Formats: sequence, C-alpha cells, structure tokens
Amino acid sequence: MTTAEVSSFLGVKATKVSTDVNGSVTVCWYRVGANSQAAYVRIQTGDSRAGFNADKKAAATQSENPKTDLNFGALPAFSTSLGSASYGYTFSVTVLKKSTELVVGGVTSKLSNVEGLTKKVLSLV
Repeated sequence: MTTAEVSSFLGVKATKVSTDVNGSVTVCWYRVGANSQAAYVRIQTGDSRAGFNADKKAAATQSENPKTDLNFGALPAFSTSLGSASYGYTFSVTVLKKSTELVVGGVTSKLSNVEGLTKKVLSLV
C-alpha cells in the first residue's frame, strides 16, 4: 500500500514507508509525524487457524482487548484496542484468509478506518 492510500484510509498523513521481511512475515511500517511505526500492514503466510487463535489469546494476555470482528464475512477476524481516552487509542484488525494472516493497525485512527484499510489489503492478498 502506498503512503497516499494509507493516509486516505486512516485519515492521517503518512509520509514514509519502510519494510521488514523475516521469513514468512512482511511488515510495512508507515511514518506519521515523528512516529515511524504509527501505522502498519503485517502479512504472514503459512499460518493456520491454530496460529490465529494463539494470536487472539496473546492479544488478551497483553491487555489489547480482542473482540471478534464480524465485518469480514466468513473470514475469522478480531480487532484490538490499546490506549486510553486521554492519550488516544491504537486499533488493529487481524484476519485469517486461507493460510495468510493479515494484521493492520494505526494510531489516532478510528477502528472503522482500520477495518476499511484491512478490507482493501485483503482484496490484494
């Protein structure tokens, strides 16, 4: 995804993207202001429902408040939120499409915006 697309979906001004590849995992980090990791798109291939469930459990353990997200039809999905009303929230969405797990997140964005970007990326996966 380009910085313009991420900016448009999340309602922020992303200015730079950097990519980290580690085996079956690729993460694109988007800079917003001084935060070089303000938004991200993470794709992991070769995943399974068991791995997805383990990620949801880990999110609960880390106090990220995972909730089943029904906005992705038959695909298993959950959203998380981390933060507070005074400092702002970081939302993320995790979706499993066949053996590919997609995680999209962003600070200072609404959950609905993160879901929209997730749907866009899913259409490319």
